[in-house]
Amino acid sequence: MAAIDDGAKAVLKDARVSARQRGARSAEPLDVLIAAIRTSPQVTELIAAPHQLTWEELSAQDASPPRYRGLGRLLHGPVVFSDETKAILLRATALAADGDVTARHLAAAALEQHDSRVDEVLTLHGTTADRLHQALLS
Repeated sequence: MAAIDDGAKAVLKDARVSARQRGARSAEPLDVLIAAIRTSPQVTELIAAPHQLTWEELSAQDASPPRYRGLGRLLHGPVVFSDETKAILLRATALAADGDVTARHLAAAALEQHDSRVDEVLTLHGTTADRLHQALLS
């Protein structure tokens, strides 16, 4: 079974920070991608720099609507990982079958989720999630 390297651990921790900054109650695939760009120089070099893609621009995307009604919106609990984000970790483990899970694997798995907010930003920068996914795994 693949282990998680320190870079990937930093991405997962920063994904929760990113979600909190965006006002979300759970870290989503968008937050994993933001965290990967923000914390990993290798991910920044491979996908962000060539397309002038910044984590600040991705962070400006609105959080998904809260699922809580009533008093639930007033309670500030810890930021958790959504089911989609948990699936990213499983997919990243599959992508890293030959070694440890890295920030590149997490970013590639996040791009596989095809979040409409991410796709919209990528289209503005003249690229697609599939192109970036290939760049990360090459």
